[in-house]
Amino acid sequence: MLDLSQGLYPLCAEGLGPNTLGSWVAHKRPRSWELGWLLCDIWISLDVCLCTASILSLCAISVDRYFAVTEPLNYSRRRRSKRLAACMILIVWLMAFTITCPPIFGW
Repeated sequence: MLDLSQGLYPLCAEGLGPNTLGSWVAHKRPRSWELGWLLCDIWISLDVCLCTASILSLCAISVDRYFAVTEPLNYSRRRRSKRLAACMILIVWLMAFTITCPPIFGW
């Protein structure tokens, strides 16, 4: 049985904690950002991207579980493929990067 949460959520959780915590420590410790504006923009973009991917992955898992509960017969025949899970993961990350890109380019 393929479980979408085993492939999708750990990708976000592994990147979210260390990256967000590192920028928080660098910001709070000296009371100012001393790592340069480029690294600041990279940290903020990573924070937004990983938080967005985490939220979207939870939404995708919820939708997947909803269909598993409401349509169990159709779900077991049509929705349990590795290809579909890979497509959902790809869509989540593409949406996260799409949401992150405008602030990077100053829009």
